[in-house]
Amino acid sequence: MSDEYFLVLDAGTSSIRCSAIRTDGKSISETQAPWRYRQVANAPPYAKEFDTEKVWSTVCKLLRDTINDIKYKPMRIAAVTATSQRQGVVFLDRDSNEVYAGPNHDSRAVFEGAEIDNNIGKVVYEYSGHTPSMLLAPAKLKWMQIHRPECYDKITTTICLADWLIYRLSGELISEPSLASEAGLIDIHLRKWKSLQWDGIPLIDNEHITLVEAGSVAGRVGQLTSKATGIPKGTPVTVSGADTQCGLLGMSVTSEADLGIVSGWSSPLQMITRRPILSTSQRTWAACFLMSDRWVVESSATDTGNSYKWISETMIGS
Repeated sequence: MSDEYFLVLDAGTSSIRCSAIRTDGKSISETQAPWRYRQVANAPPYAKEFDTEKVWSTVCKLLRDTINDIKYKPMRIAAVTATSQRQGVVFLDRDSNEVYAGPNHDSRAVFEGAEIDNNIGKVVYEYSGHTPSMLLAPAKLKWMQIHRPECYDKITTTICLADWLIYRLSGELISEPSLASEAGLIDIHLRKWKSLQWDGIPLIDNEHITLVEAGSVAGRVGQLTSKATGIPKGTPVTVSGADTQCGLLGMSVTSEADLGIVSGWSSPLQMITRRPILSTSQRTWAACFLMSDRWVVESSATDTGNSYKWISETMIGS
């Protein structure tokens, strides 16, 4: 019997990776590439924005390279999936074309987020489990409304980065609760979309997008995507979730009170809970887990990756 593999796209903060994972959990091949950003006109210097066509071209190349790397082995691709950095979001128009796509560290909405927090920060934290709002999708939408009204008027859908990759792979437009909760898009208590009213204008209206639990099949690879990526037509495209929550699952951190640390550029510490747990001082985050009856409560050691990189370069020189 031929071995089966899963192709996994990991759209992290530092780079985007493609891995071939055998069904016994062994990683067989991995390729990676840096992110490609576009020049943002009339935006603050700390704004970052993806060039989505260049990103998709990079994704296709990573998939092809990974498949070519393992094709000498007896194999069958069982499924392809995508996970991604938290707070990375994509705004789409009514034809599902990208109006904006940005990473978690796109900080253009500093002032819009501060205004939201000053006025309704407690409300935002109670439903989303997250502040400061500058990191979240509503503040970025508010920035678009103020600074790019012609673009804001086109936006009909807000999804997360891995959701967008799933859409590109399968043609199915869905979202997953752990990702959506990390971007401030859903009521974490109900695991349903939240339409935030700001100055009488709804910034989010995703009711037409189905929230699909992790582990589900979103769709299948079509002919054009198969040609671009090398993935056989008809291959299932499955739903994963937020990268940190996927890391916990990989460590078998799934039971109540289990604690896991997933270190990359940052080091979030997440504990599994049976209900959303909020801090009276808003010092911790809460979000949905990959399982529908689990949540996480989180603290973070913040920018540890760059800190260790600086120490390494300073002390060792590489």
